Amino acid sequence: MKKINLKSGAMAAVLAGTMALSMVPATAFAAEAQPAATVTYTSAGVTKDWTVASEAQYSASQSFSFDLTYVGAENGGYSGSQSLTYNGATPATGTILKTVEVSNLAKKSGLTYEGTISQKDLFSGFKFDTPGVYHFQLSERTSDNKNVVTDTETYDVYVNVAWADGSIEQPEVKSVVFKKVTGTKTDSAEFDNTAKENHKLTISKKVAGTAANTDDEFTFSLTVSNATGTYNVVKDGETTTLEAGRAYTFTLKHGEQIEVQNLPEGATYTVTETNTKDYDSTDVADEDSTTAATVTNGEGTPTGKGTIATEDDTVTFTNNKGFAPQTGVTMNMLPGIAIAVVAVAGGATLVIRRRNRSGQDF
Repeated sequence: MKKINLKSGAMAAVLAGTMALSMVPATAFAAEAQPAATVTYTSAGVTKDWTVASEAQYSASQSFSFDLTYVGAENGGYSGSQSLTYNGATPATGTILKTVEVSNLAKKSGLTYEGTISQKDLFSGFKFDTPGVYHFQLSERTSDNKNVVTDTETYDVYVNVAWADGSIEQPEVKSVVFKKVTGTKTDSAEFDNTAKENHKLTISKKVAGTAANTDDEFTFSLTVSNATGTYNVVKDGETTTLEAGRAYTFTLKHGEQIEVQNLPEGATYTVTETNTKDYDSTDVADEDSTTAATVTNGEGTPTGKGTIATEDDTVTFTNNKGFAPQTGVTMNMLPGIAIAVVAVAGGATLVIRRRNRSGQDF
């Protein structure tokens, strides 16, 4: 009878099983790593309102920037430690982690435009590995637009992370809470930019002297600096625009003026009369004591300067030709005066003749 060696068979079976197990990937026995939580809410995280002084000052390319700073984390009742990453790195507390921008603001009403940044976009790049309350602060950067008053409000933003329902391994963002530093809760971080205090600049023209002509037209060049964008210019009820930093050319006759509107406080201006024709001199009345009060023809360029402060500014150019009669009569008025003198003289002669005739009848 043949004997069966059960011991050797058992050993063979164990070896076969061991070999089979060795062919199974080790990852099959490891617990699958759970994905980190992210903010997926599409509701507004930042709400921006921008009110302009005039439509001329709106620009779709104007952007507003906001800094997001990581403050720290609390356990929120979770016994473990808190862990998050931004773009794959663990952030340090007290550092600005990202800057977000809103641009191409849309018309809201009147002179106010609005734009938003979603919560998802605000926290893009952040991953929350464990439950807890993650604390951030959000503030607006000072705008480079000279017409804008930047909102100085700072918001505390809390990202609340907990285990997903029915899980003790999968973290999930449960809410994002916005509060002003005063503690007032808001739906989003709301920033309102208003128009900076602004004033108008009026530039006017006069002529004087016996040889002056009120129909003469004079050319000017105006440059506005330390300002941003475009501004309305009104002349005789018609509106054009000038761009800050670029020369704006215009003409004026006696009694005419232009009005540049909504220039922000701090804006500077320089206006020159580029063609004085053949007038003897030009008087300039402006806000800058460094400019010449009177410029003789051929000896310089009549220039007015100033800085917009707390009230409207004016610059007046008066061109002089001939002597200035006490009556203020100018040459272009003389033809009419001559006609009037002739008419009066003719009337007097007629009266004298009639009197002489009446004397002959006695």
